[in-house]
Amino acid sequence: MAVLALFTCLQRDRQPFEKNLLLNARRVVSFTKDSQSPLSKTQLWYNEGDGERGKTVSYQLSHFINTVSTRLFEDETNPFIYVQVVSYKEIGFSKERVPMANQDKWKINSDAVLYAYDISTTQSYIFLQKGLNVLRLLTSHTVADLSRAYSRSNSLSKS
Repeated sequence: MAVLALFTCLQRDRQPFEKNLLLNARRVVSFTKDSQSPLSKTQLWYNEGDGERGKTVSYQLSHFINTVSTRLFEDETNPFIYVQVVSYKEIGFSKERVPMANQDKWKINSDAVLYAYDISTTQSYIFLQKGLNVLRLLTSHTVADLSRAYSRSNSLSKS
């Protein structure tokens, strides 16, 4: 079972990317202290893609390396949660985003989560592995909500 961990990100591949980020511990390639700020930041390399088109990116996290290690290897994750999905888009095809009449509730396996990040104060994108493709879900939850829901001690309330 995958462990999903919440981090505050500052950069993605050396470009500004100041977002809350939910990462799957199984996809972490490596991490180390940041050379510029070893006591407050961590460099993490992460496989964002699927098996065929795996893409390793680097993230600069605003967390001390011990915090990163603890979150990646000591948290327990629920295998499934229900998520309110506003719309979705399959990446890898020319399919457009599909709006849903009523917000649909999807049951999502933690193993399928590639990563997730906030796009506003009330919504986030979740990227899921779907065969050889990636499915991007627009949800009515923040990444912090998702992290709490995947935690064994909490659940996701209706947004």
